[in-house]
Amino acid sequence: TIAYIGEEFEGRAMTELMSFYVSGCVLGGFMGRFLLGHLHELIGWRNGYYVMTAMTLLGAIWVGKMLPSSRHFEANPNFRSAIQTLGEHVTNRYVVTACLLGACVLFSLVGCFTFINLHLADKPYELGTGALANIFAVYLLGVIITPLSTTLLRRFGSARTVRVAIIISMIGV
Repeated sequence: TIAYIGEEFEGRAMTELMSFYVSGCVLGGFMGRFLLGHLHELIGWRNGYYVMTAMTLLGAIWVGKMLPSSRHFEANPNFRSAIQTLGEHVTNRYVVTACLLGACVLFSLVGCFTFINLHLADKPYELGTGALANIFAVYLLGVIITPLSTTLLRRFGSARTVRVAIIISMIGV
Protein backbone atom coordinates (compact mmCIF):
# COMPACT_ATOMS: atom_id res chain seq x y z
CA THR A 1 0.00 0.00 0.00
CA ILE A 2 2.79 2.46 0.91
CA ALA A 3 4.51 1.78 -2.41
CA TYR A 4 1.28 2.53 -4.26
CA ILE A 5 0.71 5.71 -2.28
CA GLY A 6 4.31 6.72 -2.98
CA GLU A 7 3.72 6.33 -6.72
CA GLU A 8 0.49 8.28 -6.61
CA PHE A 9 1.72 11.07 -4.32
CA GLU A 10 5.27 11.81 -5.41
CA GLY A 11 7.72 13.24 -2.83
CA ARG A 12 6.23 16.59 -1.95
CA ALA A 13 2.61 15.47 -1.72
CA MET A 14 3.61 12.38 0.29
CA THR A 15 5.33 14.57 2.89
CA GLU A 16 2.24 16.75 3.15
CA LEU A 17 -0.02 13.69 3.40
CA MET A 18 2.07 12.27 6.24
CA SER A 19 2.09 15.62 8.04
CA PHE A 20 -1.71 15.71 8.04
CA TYR A 21 -1.78 12.13 9.30
CA VAL A 22 0.58 13.06 12.16
CA SER A 23 -1.50 16.17 12.92
CA GLY A 24 -4.57 13.97 13.22
CA CYS A 25 -2.73 11.67 15.62
CA VAL A 26 -1.63 14.66 17.70
CA LEU A 27 -5.20 16.01 17.76
CA GLY A 28 -6.45 12.58 18.85
CA GLY A 29 -3.85 12.48 21.64
CA PHE A 30 -4.94 15.91 22.83
CA MET A 31 -8.65 15.15 22.70
CA GLY A 32 -8.28 11.90 24.64
CA ARG A 33 -6.42 13.57 27.48
CA PHE A 34 -8.42 16.79 27.45
CA LEU A 35 -11.87 15.24 27.22
CA LEU A 36 -11.20 12.49 29.73
CA GLY A 37 -9.81 14.98 32.25
CA HIS A 38 -12.97 17.07 32.05
CA LEU A 39 -15.28 14.06 31.87
CA HIS A 40 -13.67 12.79 35.08
CA GLU A 41 -14.72 15.96 36.86
CA LEU A 42 -18.24 15.88 35.38
CA ILE A 43 -19.23 12.20 35.54
CA GLY A 44 -16.32 10.31 37.16
CA TRP A 45 -13.44 8.43 35.61
CA ARG A 46 -15.32 5.18 34.97
CA ASN A 47 -18.21 6.84 33.13
CA GLY A 48 -15.70 9.05 31.34
CA TYR A 49 -14.01 5.94 29.96
CA TYR A 50 -17.39 4.60 28.83
CA VAL A 51 -18.00 7.84 26.92
CA MET A 52 -14.51 7.67 25.38
CA THR A 53 -15.10 4.01 24.41
CA ALA A 54 -18.36 4.92 22.66
CA MET A 55 -16.64 7.79 20.85
CA THR A 56 -13.80 5.49 19.77
CA LEU A 57 -16.22 2.88 18.43
CA LEU A 58 -18.20 5.53 16.54
CA GLY A 59 -14.96 6.90 15.09
CA ALA A 60 -13.83 3.42 14.02
CA ILE A 61 -17.17 2.76 12.31
CA TRP A 62 -17.01 6.14 10.56
CA VAL A 63 -13.45 5.55 9.34
CA GLY A 64 -14.40 2.04 8.17
CA LYS A 65 -17.26 3.44 6.12
CA MET A 66 -15.32 6.43 4.74
CA LEU A 67 -12.15 4.63 3.61
CA PRO A 68 -12.17 3.75 -0.07
CA SER A 69 -11.74 0.15 -1.16
CA SER A 70 -8.21 -1.04 -1.83
CA ARG A 71 -6.91 -0.72 -5.37
CA HIS A 72 -4.11 -2.78 -6.86
CA PHE A 73 -3.75 -4.83 -3.67
CA GLU A 74 -2.85 -8.48 -3.99
CA ALA A 75 -2.35 -10.48 -0.82
CA ASN A 76 0.86 -12.49 -0.73
CA PRO A 77 0.10 -15.88 0.84
CA ASN A 78 3.82 -16.68 1.10
CA PHE A 79 4.69 -16.42 4.81
CA ARG A 80 8.43 -16.76 4.13
CA SER A 81 8.30 -13.69 1.89
CA ALA A 82 6.59 -11.69 4.65
CA ILE A 83 9.27 -12.69 7.16
CA GLN A 84 11.99 -11.78 4.65
CA THR A 85 10.43 -8.34 4.15
CA LEU A 86 10.22 -7.86 7.92
CA GLY A 87 13.89 -8.79 8.19
CA GLU A 88 14.76 -6.19 5.55
CA HIS A 89 12.92 -3.53 7.54
CA VAL A 90 14.58 -4.51 10.82
CA THR A 91 18.04 -4.29 9.23
CA ASN A 92 17.39 -1.06 7.30
CA ARG A 93 19.26 1.65 9.20
CA TYR A 94 16.87 4.37 8.06
CA VAL A 95 13.82 2.48 9.28
CA VAL A 96 15.50 1.59 12.58
CA THR A 97 16.69 5.19 13.07
CA ALA A 98 13.20 6.56 12.38
CA CYS A 99 11.67 4.09 14.85
CA LEU A 100 14.23 4.90 17.54
CA LEU A 101 13.74 8.63 17.02
CA GLY A 102 9.97 8.20 17.26
CA ALA A 103 10.35 6.14 20.44
CA CYS A 104 12.58 8.80 22.00
CA VAL A 105 10.08 11.54 21.18
CA LEU A 106 7.15 9.48 22.46
CA PHE A 107 8.80 8.54 25.75
CA SER A 108 10.09 12.08 26.25
CA LEU A 109 6.55 13.41 25.88
CA VAL A 110 5.12 10.77 28.19
CA GLY A 111 7.82 11.45 30.79
CA CYS A 112 7.45 15.23 30.66
CA PHE A 113 3.67 15.26 30.83
CA THR A 114 3.59 12.60 33.55
CA PHE A 115 6.06 14.56 35.67
CA ILE A 116 4.26 17.86 35.09
CA ASN A 117 0.85 16.39 35.97
CA LEU A 118 2.11 14.62 39.10
CA HIS A 119 3.97 17.75 40.21
CA LEU A 120 0.95 20.02 39.70
CA ALA A 121 -1.46 17.55 41.34
CA ASP A 122 0.64 17.58 44.51
CA LYS A 123 1.05 20.35 47.08
CA PRO A 124 1.20 23.33 46.86
CA TYR A 125 -0.74 23.41 43.54
CA GLU A 126 -3.25 20.57 44.02
CA LEU A 127 -4.80 21.04 40.58
CA GLY A 128 -7.85 18.93 39.69
CA THR A 129 -8.16 16.67 36.68
CA GLY A 130 -9.84 19.34 34.54
CA ALA A 131 -7.07 21.86 35.17
CA LEU A 132 -4.44 19.18 34.53
CA ALA A 133 -6.21 18.24 31.30
CA ASN A 134 -5.91 21.83 30.12
CA ILE A 135 -2.12 21.49 30.17
CA PHE A 136 -2.43 19.22 27.14
CA ALA A 137 -3.56 22.23 25.08
CA VAL A 138 0.16 22.47 24.30
CA TYR A 139 -0.47 19.52 21.95
CA LEU A 140 -2.47 21.86 19.72
CA LEU A 141 0.77 23.55 18.68
CA GLY A 142 1.79 20.24 17.11
CA VAL A 143 -1.43 20.14 15.09
CA ILE A 144 -0.47 23.48 13.52
CA ILE A 145 3.31 23.09 13.34
CA THR A 146 3.38 19.63 11.75
CA PRO A 147 1.87 20.64 8.38
CA LEU A 148 4.04 23.76 8.37
CA SER A 149 7.13 21.62 8.91
CA THR A 150 6.79 20.15 5.42
CA THR A 151 8.18 23.41 4.05
CA LEU A 152 11.22 23.08 6.32
CA LEU A 153 11.69 19.44 5.37
CA ARG A 154 11.70 20.29 1.68
CA ARG A 155 13.98 23.28 2.10
CA PHE A 156 16.58 21.94 4.55
CA GLY A 157 16.20 18.15 4.33
CA SER A 158 15.03 15.73 6.99
CA ALA A 159 18.30 15.29 8.91
CA ARG A 160 18.88 19.02 9.47
CA THR A 161 15.21 19.68 10.24
CA VAL A 162 15.08 16.84 12.80
CA ARG A 163 18.24 18.12 14.50
CA VAL A 164 16.81 21.63 14.83
CA ALA A 165 13.46 20.25 16.05
CA ILE A 166 15.21 18.21 18.75
CA ILE A 167 17.22 21.24 19.91
CA ILE A 168 14.08 23.40 20.05
CA SER A 169 12.26 20.65 21.97
CA MET A 170 15.10 20.40 24.47
CA ILE A 171 15.05 24.16 25.00
CA GLY A 172 11.26 24.04 25.41
CA VAL A 173 11.43 21.31 28.03
